[in-house]
Amino acid sequence: MLRVSGDSANHVVDQFVFEAYEPLLKRRYMQCVLMLAQSLELVLMLCVETWLFRSVRYRRTKANNEIMGALRGRFYAATDRMTLGKLRRLAVALAIWQAPPRTLAELDAAIAQLPKHTGKKVKDSDLASIPDEALRAAAVHLDGTNFVDLRNAVAHKAYRPPQEMAELCYERVPRMNRLLMKVFGVAQGQLVMPPKAG
Repeated sequence: MLRVSGDSANHVVDQFVFEAYEPLLKRRYMQCVLMLAQSLELVLMLCVETWLFRSVRYRRTKANNEIMGALRGRFYAATDRMTLGKLRRLAVALAIWQAPPRTLAELDAAIAQLPKHTGKKVKDSDLASIPDEALRAAAVHLDGTNFVDLRNAVAHKAYRPPQEMAELCYERVPRMNRLLMKVFGVAQGQLVMPPKAG
């Protein structure tokens, strides 16, 4: 049952995971992996957006509201064609930056820099320098994951993963989703339906 005060139920990220369970049961492992990849891609997008916009403070004047609207438009345009791999590298880079933008000017500069961080190979020393332990753990795990390679093999080479690999993905990707949403401060909806609900 939904809480009366709640305006959201299952988060859309969870819905992707729920939808991946039926293909897993029916041995459609390619579809399962693609749905899990979609859930991770959405989580990364939410993490990047939250990191950029959550700390920005400005006077709510008409002019500033228009500037913020334009900056959001630029952000969506900059990330519209980013793939799962690019979003992964971008999220790791943001974790290394540490200080999110706090003014409209800083936000403008940060959005302009986003494409520069999608192709960089992250150094181990940069990952080790992240002071927040949870954020460092998430960044290290995200940087080292080979799930992006698996997703690309399925999507572009019609690779059919074996059952063990699909089950491992179904176990680990939702865990990664929850970790990332927690450390980046993404608000999660009220969880109503478990993945294996009949």
